[in-house]
Amino acid sequence: MIIKKSFEEHFKELLGDKYELFLEWSFKLLKKSIRINTIKVKDNINFENLKEILLSKQEH
Repeated sequence: MIIKKSFEEHFKELLGDKYELFLEWSFKLLKKSIRINTIKVKDNINFENLKEILLSKQEH
């Protein structure tokens, strides 16, 4: 991985001995997930309905 010197210097100063841990976590693959805005979700959608909706969209 290529990291600019200015980035490295800035974050080493900011994070100190946690810099290596920061890099390690920065380049890990993220798990697939979704975020649901519960304010905008309609009352008639529960988890099972949502699961069906998402799976049906994935098939298209």
